[in-house]
Amino acid sequence: MKSPSPSDFQQWLFFDISSTIPWIFLLPLTFLVIATSCESKLTKMQPKAGLALYGQILEALSLPYVLTGAAIGWVIAVNSPDNPSWVGGLIIGWSIPGGMALASGYLITRHTGYYRLSTPLSRRAACFIIIGLWGSGLAIWGGWGGRGDMRQWLVGYDPIFLLFTPLSFLMAFLLHRLSPRPVSVVLADLSILNVIIYAVVALTYWLWGATSNRLDFIGVVTLGAVGIILGCSIYHAAYIWSLTEARAGTIEVRTKNWHFLEIFSLFFFFIFAPESISGALNRQQTQEKINQLLIEVRAHSNKTVIGIGRMSIEQIHNETGAICIDLTNQGLHAATGLTVEFTYELDDKYLETHCRKENDTAPIYIPSSTGAIERLEVGETQNACSTYSMLYVKNDKPFTFLPTCSPRNLLTGVGYRVSYSQDPIARSDYQGFVASSYIQQLDER
Repeated sequence: MKSPSPSDFQQWLFFDISSTIPWIFLLPLTFLVIATSCESKLTKMQPKAGLALYGQILEALSLPYVLTGAAIGWVIAVNSPDNPSWVGGLIIGWSIPGGMALASGYLITRHTGYYRLSTPLSRRAACFIIIGLWGSGLAIWGGWGGRGDMRQWLVGYDPIFLLFTPLSFLMAFLLHRLSPRPVSVVLADLSILNVIIYAVVALTYWLWGATSNRLDFIGVVTLGAVGIILGCSIYHAAYIWSLTEARAGTIEVRTKNWHFLEIFSLFFFFIFAPESISGALNRQQTQEKINQLLIEVRAHSNKTVIGIGRMSIEQIHNETGAICIDLTNQGLHAATGLTVEFTYELDDKYLETHCRKENDTAPIYIPSSTGAIERLEVGETQNACSTYSMLYVKNDKPFTFLPTCSPRNLLTGVGYRVSYSQDPIARSDYQGFVASSYIQQLDER
């Protein structure tokens, strides 16, 4: 899976079928259970009343599902051995459909107002929604996030922290005995308190230096994710239970949503803070200065210096091609045994639309290849070339291009790494990645 870019729209970046389960199944079922339990005849509900009730459910319950899905996504990411560095953006992308549902619910309730149920929701129906529907969502997402091993939810931190949740319930019970309040309001306040405490504990370890090893990092992210899941579960139960009370609507939904978003945003951007533009430019300039210093050091020490030049590509047959890169000896000694390892990134979108038949959907890849130059004299430039071929992942059989396929456009880019006998270690200034737009196609038609 290659890193997406704004110019290369990827549907999977904003849509994943498992992330839409609440809005396809669980929330519509929640609406049906509430409507059939509280209204004598669902078919006689006025369209405006039905829309107001559904909008109210979307506004109140979309955010718990969005944040829970994001938290489970964190656990999947940090436990994956090959997780991409841009996984934070992936999680935000998958939250967009749920965020749109939340925005729709907000707009609906702003126009229609909150719907007053004819009769309070029965406690049996409330338990079914809380345990059956929300519980099934957690089981599906949680089992998928843990990949069948629920122990991953306890990795990297001391499980004693989880005692805060039952202790918070005990404290709320004692306060309720002293000064009674609606149960739903107490639960809603507990949900915010739980998210705050778990996030603060996780961030404390993060700022203490928990990024020094992978296990600590996993523990910080998992503890924060568990806190969000527990808080959202309590809030979901609080809202549903508020519908069983005679004074429905006692929970300040918009205020609670705002608090949840504040805490989530703080934790998310502490953990997955993207690099700023100025930081990226400074890092690039620093690397260029380091590369120039390496060249000067080698030149002054009478060692060979290799200059990297133009990269070109040529299609040989409908299933193979050739990739070449210019190497120049800029040092004082001849270089021998030069090798260049090429790695390839496919443009999946172009592959589907220009290079393969409609009924061919099998995964394709290009294995890495190596080009070689036996000897490169001082001041001399030669091409290091290698042939490549596209193969099916399943059986490594050759894949044949369609005539409409351009080998340069088929690739998003080519990585290279140069080494030679006098300096066999691949230095940072002897490796890089060339985007396809900078590769010259020699047989362009």
